[in-house]
Amino acid sequence: MINTDWVNMTPHDIVIVNEEGTPLTIVKSTGTIRLVSETRPMVQFVRSMPVVPPPKFHELDGSVKEFFKAPRVIVSGIVGEWCTKNDIRKEVYGPSTHPNHTMRDAQGRIVGIMALQKYC
Repeated sequence: MINTDWVNMTPHDIVIVNEEGTPLTIVKSTGTIRLVSETRPMVQFVRSMPVVPPPKFHELDGSVKEFFKAPRVIVSGIVGEWCTKNDIRKEVYGPSTHPNHTMRDAQGRIVGIMALQKYC
């Protein structure tokens, strides 16, 4: 049930489930988490409400060479978007957290997904 064909660079194990919620496979987190560096502009106030523009994402943190060693990687949505925008030619996937693709517990936390999404 544990899948070793994929490298999971998110902080959580990825549990793929069927429509009934039965786990089909688990991709364990490697503990090597890929993030994208970002800058956050200063807060401005609009009618006394703090407002910031969206963050600007820059470079992939950590070793890009290590990132490319794995044949297929699972990353966060932000890293997946960065890979798409930077024309990374690799099999990069992320968990599909669309409401139709997730199983949630009583508190609303995702406990399994039914699909991955492909970024590039």
